[in-house]
Amino acid sequence: MYYGNANKIGVVPIAAIITTAAKVLPGLIPFFRGAFESPAGDARKVINTVKQQITSQDARTRLATVIAGSQQNSRAADVDVNEMLFWYRQNYPNDYIELTPEDKLFWNSYLDNYRQRFLLQRPDLQNNFLNRSYFTKEQINYKPQTPGTQTAGMNMWVTLGIVGAGIFLITKMKK
Repeated sequence: MYYGNANKIGVVPIAAIITTAAKVLPGLIPFFRGAFESPAGDARKVINTVKQQITSQDARTRLATVIAGSQQNSRAADVDVNEMLFWYRQNYPNDYIELTPEDKLFWNSYLDNYRQRFLLQRPDLQNNFLNRSYFTKEQINYKPQTPGTQTAGMNMWVTLGIVGAGIFLITKMKK
């Protein structure tokens, strides 16, 4: 699990993972664009394929696959927001623990751009589904507690307590 800067050696930026997921998805999604004249129906087929695909993926790949799938649903933004973007955040609420801060900021920027792209044609995207799909500041800044951190903090308090008790005893003895 990685929690640091995505620019470090060996960590692939989320944008590269999205590009890879976007290349893989068309092979997973049967050809249906144009076969139906229902943008919502087409979007739901993409969404169902993405939902099946992400069940066994790690958090970063899952996020990338959701974004790649969402990029294919531009003709049915209302369905995409509710049934994919919001659905992802509701069904994988703890992904923020494994994602890098850069990944979470990328997601939030994607949602901002999404809102800007479709707001004029779909003012209803100003709804709670999109608003509730963002990572919060607390989730973006999340730093996992390591067992050593808690122990070190406890040791510090114990040490301070012993030092304080020692000072107290020394001052009592001098009187």
